[in-house]
Amino acid sequence: MKIGDSFTQRLKLQVPVPGLQPVDIFAVLKYTLRRIEAPIAFFDITTDIELATKNSEMHIAVEGGGSGSMRFNLENKLPIDYVTSENMRLTMDAPEVRVTVKSNSNTRMEYTAK
Repeated sequence: MKIGDSFTQRLKLQVPVPGLQPVDIFAVLKYTLRRIEAPIAFFDITTDIELATKNSEMHIAVEGGGSGSMRFNLENKLPIDYVTSENMRLTMDAPEVRVTVKSNSNTRMEYTAK
């Protein structure tokens, strides 16, 4: 990879909805290489949320996304830390009820090698 290159990761997640079946979504993470200070590579992360569930009985819409960063140790081939912040809004219109689920999350993961 060179500076500016990116790659994408898709993670399937389930959003619990009280009284209804969980809704499947995809978190689509795009990692973009910003710089390298050997042996550390610095990435920016952007997240988009996509709907994975199709249901003919109700209208389901999801919107959201976020951003973050990751430092990656090139020698050990492991992330050092990973920080993201995401917002999501899921709306379901069923014949007798409208459900809205809002989510705000902040994630910080730190890795240590033995």
